[in-house]
Amino acid sequence: LRNSIPTNIKIITNDQLYEEYTLLSDGGMDEGFVHSSWMDDENYYLPSEEVEELLHKIKYLSEIGKTILLISSTHKTNQSDIDTIHLYTLSAYLLIVSGNTYYYWRGTTDNYDNYSEIPNFYYNIKLGKPTGNFYKKNSLLIRNFENGIVILNPTSDNITYTLNESYTKIEVNAESNISGNITIPPRNGFIL
Repeated sequence: LRNSIPTNIKIITNDQLYEEYTLLSDGGMDEGFVHSSWMDDENYYLPSEEVEELLHKIKYLSEIGKTILLISSTHKTNQSDIDTIHLYTLSAYLLIVSGNTYYYWRGTTDNYDNYSEIPNFYYNIKLGKPTGNFYKKNSLLIRNFENGIVILNPTSDNITYTLNESYTKIEVNAESNISGNITIPPRNGFIL
Protein backbone atom coordinates (compact mmCIF):
# COMPACT_ATOMS: atom_id res chain seq x y z
CA LEU A 1 0.00 0.00 0.00
CA ARG A 2 2.75 2.47 0.93
CA ASN A 3 4.43 1.95 -2.46
CA SER A 4 1.22 2.72 -4.36
CA ILE A 5 0.54 6.10 -2.69
CA PRO A 6 2.74 9.20 -3.11
CA THR A 7 5.02 9.74 -0.11
CA ASN A 8 3.65 13.25 0.50
CA ILE A 9 0.29 11.68 1.42
CA LYS A 10 0.14 10.15 4.89
CA ILE A 11 -1.60 6.85 5.50
CA ILE A 12 -3.36 7.13 8.85
CA THR A 13 -5.25 4.11 10.15
CA ASN A 14 -8.48 4.51 12.07
CA ASP A 15 -8.20 1.33 14.06
CA GLN A 16 -8.01 2.52 17.65
CA LEU A 17 -4.20 2.43 17.36
CA TYR A 18 -3.73 -1.31 17.11
CA GLU A 19 0.00 -1.52 16.69
CA GLU A 20 -0.02 -4.09 13.87
CA TYR A 21 -1.78 -1.73 11.48
CA THR A 22 -0.31 1.52 12.74
CA LEU A 23 3.23 0.14 12.45
CA LEU A 24 2.64 -0.52 8.75
CA SER A 25 1.28 2.97 8.08
CA ASP A 26 2.39 6.54 8.75
CA GLY A 27 0.29 6.75 11.90
CA GLY A 28 -3.05 6.20 13.52
CA MET A 29 -6.17 7.88 14.78
CA ASP A 30 -8.22 7.23 17.90
CA GLU A 31 -11.71 8.74 17.75
CA GLY A 32 -12.57 7.70 21.29
CA PHE A 33 -9.44 8.86 23.07
CA VAL A 34 -9.55 7.65 26.74
CA HIS A 35 -13.33 7.26 26.57
CA SER A 36 -15.93 6.06 24.11
CA SER A 37 -18.32 8.89 23.39
CA TRP A 38 -20.77 6.57 21.64
CA MET A 39 -21.07 4.12 24.55
CA ASP A 40 -23.64 4.10 27.33
CA ASP A 41 -22.73 5.69 30.67
CA GLU A 42 -21.69 2.36 32.21
CA ASN A 43 -19.03 1.77 29.54
CA TYR A 44 -18.25 5.41 28.77
CA TYR A 45 -14.71 5.58 30.17
CA LEU A 46 -11.84 3.20 29.59
CA PRO A 47 -10.79 1.37 32.76
CA SER A 48 -7.78 3.05 34.40
CA GLU A 49 -5.34 0.27 33.47
CA GLU A 50 -6.42 0.56 29.82
CA VAL A 51 -5.91 4.34 29.89
CA GLU A 52 -2.34 3.89 31.13
CA GLU A 53 -1.68 1.15 28.56
CA LEU A 54 -3.09 3.34 25.75
CA LEU A 55 -0.94 6.32 26.80
CA HIS A 56 2.20 4.14 26.80
CA LYS A 57 1.25 2.79 23.35
CA ILE A 58 0.75 6.31 21.95
CA LYS A 59 4.05 7.45 23.47
CA TYR A 60 5.85 4.50 21.87
CA LEU A 61 4.25 5.03 18.45
CA SER A 62 5.10 8.71 18.58
CA GLU A 63 8.71 8.00 19.55
CA ILE A 64 9.18 5.78 16.49
CA GLY A 65 7.92 8.59 14.25
CA LYS A 66 4.26 7.74 13.76
CA THR A 67 1.73 10.56 13.46
CA ILE A 68 -1.00 10.15 16.04
CA LEU A 69 -4.40 11.89 15.83
CA LEU A 70 -6.47 11.85 19.03
CA ILE A 71 -10.08 12.93 18.73
CA SER A 72 -12.57 13.30 21.56
CA SER A 73 -16.20 14.29 21.79
CA THR A 74 -19.18 13.52 23.97
CA HIS A 75 -22.85 12.68 23.77
CA LYS A 76 -23.43 14.41 27.12
CA THR A 77 -25.65 17.49 27.06
CA ASN A 78 -24.98 19.00 30.49
CA GLN A 79 -22.35 21.73 30.06
CA SER A 80 -20.58 20.80 33.31
CA ASP A 81 -20.22 17.17 32.10
CA ILE A 82 -18.97 18.38 28.71
CA ASP A 83 -16.36 20.64 30.34
CA THR A 84 -15.17 17.85 32.66
CA ILE A 85 -14.78 15.39 29.77
CA HIS A 86 -12.99 18.03 27.72
CA LEU A 87 -10.46 18.70 30.50
CA TYR A 88 -10.05 14.96 31.14
CA THR A 89 -9.20 14.20 27.52
CA LEU A 90 -7.00 17.29 27.13
CA SER A 91 -5.12 16.36 30.32
CA ALA A 92 -4.61 12.82 29.02
CA TYR A 93 -3.22 14.26 25.78
CA LEU A 94 -0.83 16.55 27.65
CA LEU A 95 0.59 13.49 29.41
CA ILE A 96 1.95 12.22 26.08
CA VAL A 97 2.12 15.31 23.85
CA SER A 98 5.02 15.30 21.41
CA GLY A 99 5.90 16.81 18.07
CA ASN A 100 3.78 14.38 16.08
CA THR A 101 0.85 13.72 18.42
CA TYR A 102 -2.24 15.86 17.88
CA TYR A 103 -5.47 16.37 19.84
CA TYR A 104 -8.83 17.60 18.61
CA TRP A 105 -11.89 18.25 20.74
CA ARG A 106 -14.96 17.85 18.58
CA GLY A 107 -17.54 18.85 21.16
CA THR A 108 -20.75 16.86 21.01
CA THR A 109 -21.41 13.82 18.86
CA ASP A 110 -24.75 15.08 17.61
CA ASN A 111 -23.45 15.73 14.13
CA TYR A 112 -20.18 14.66 12.57
CA ASP A 113 -20.29 17.68 10.29
CA ASN A 114 -20.51 20.12 13.21
CA TYR A 115 -16.97 20.41 14.55
CA SER A 116 -16.39 22.70 17.48
CA GLU A 117 -13.55 25.12 18.08
CA ILE A 118 -11.19 24.64 20.99
CA PRO A 119 -12.12 27.44 23.40
CA ASN A 120 -9.68 30.35 23.47
CA PHE A 121 -8.64 29.76 27.06
CA TYR A 122 -6.78 26.60 25.99
CA TYR A 123 -4.55 28.63 23.69
CA ASN A 124 -3.28 30.56 26.70
CA ILE A 125 -2.06 27.64 28.80
CA LYS A 126 1.62 28.32 29.37
CA LEU A 127 2.90 25.02 30.74
CA GLY A 128 6.19 25.23 28.85
CA LYS A 129 7.99 22.11 27.74
CA PRO A 130 7.63 18.75 29.49
CA THR A 131 10.49 18.05 31.90
CA GLY A 132 10.11 14.29 31.54
CA ASN A 133 7.68 11.50 30.77
CA PHE A 134 4.46 10.91 32.64
CA TYR A 135 4.60 8.75 35.74
CA LYS A 136 2.17 7.03 38.07
CA LYS A 137 1.72 7.99 41.73
CA ASN A 138 -1.16 6.79 43.94
CA SER A 139 -3.07 5.68 40.80
CA LEU A 140 -2.75 9.18 39.32
CA LEU A 141 -0.91 9.80 36.05
CA ILE A 142 1.27 12.90 36.30
CA ARG A 143 3.56 14.88 34.02
CA ASN A 144 5.70 17.83 35.04
CA PHE A 145 6.26 20.80 32.79
CA GLU A 146 8.58 23.80 33.04
CA ASN A 147 5.73 25.99 34.30
CA GLY A 148 3.21 23.55 35.72
CA ILE A 149 1.93 20.06 36.16
CA VAL A 150 -0.81 17.90 34.62
CA ILE A 151 -2.58 15.31 36.77
CA LEU A 152 -5.02 12.71 35.46
CA ASN A 153 -7.26 10.54 37.60
CA PRO A 154 -8.39 7.67 35.34
CA THR A 155 -9.95 5.75 38.23
CA SER A 156 -13.51 5.67 39.54
CA ASP A 157 -12.37 6.95 42.97
CA ASN A 158 -11.55 10.33 44.50
CA ILE A 159 -7.79 10.54 45.05
CA THR A 160 -5.98 13.01 47.32
CA TYR A 161 -2.69 14.46 46.13
CA THR A 162 -0.33 16.84 47.92
CA LEU A 163 1.02 19.80 45.96
CA ASN A 164 4.44 21.05 47.06
CA GLU A 165 3.67 24.61 45.96
CA SER A 166 0.76 26.83 44.94
CA TYR A 167 -0.64 26.48 41.43
CA THR A 168 -3.26 28.09 39.27
CA LYS A 169 -5.84 25.51 38.22
CA ILE A 170 -7.02 25.95 34.63
CA GLU A 171 -10.76 25.44 34.28
CA VAL A 172 -13.18 26.23 31.52
CA ASN A 173 -13.17 30.02 31.22
CA ALA A 174 -11.81 30.34 34.77
CA GLU A 175 -8.76 29.94 36.92
CA SER A 176 -8.41 29.28 40.63
CA ASN A 177 -5.45 29.07 43.01
CA ILE A 178 -4.88 25.77 44.80
CA SER A 179 -2.21 24.36 47.11
CA GLY A 180 -1.63 21.66 49.72
CA ASN A 181 -3.84 18.58 49.70
CA ILE A 182 -6.23 18.48 46.76
CA THR A 183 -8.87 15.92 45.88
CA ILE A 184 -9.04 14.88 42.25
CA PRO A 185 -12.47 13.51 41.38
CA PRO A 186 -12.91 10.30 39.38
CA ARG A 187 -12.05 10.51 35.67
CA ASN A 188 -10.90 14.06 35.89
CA GLY A 189 -7.90 16.01 34.76
CA PHE A 190 -6.17 18.95 36.41
CA ILE A 191 -3.98 21.35 34.46
CA LEU A 192 -1.98 23.41 36.95
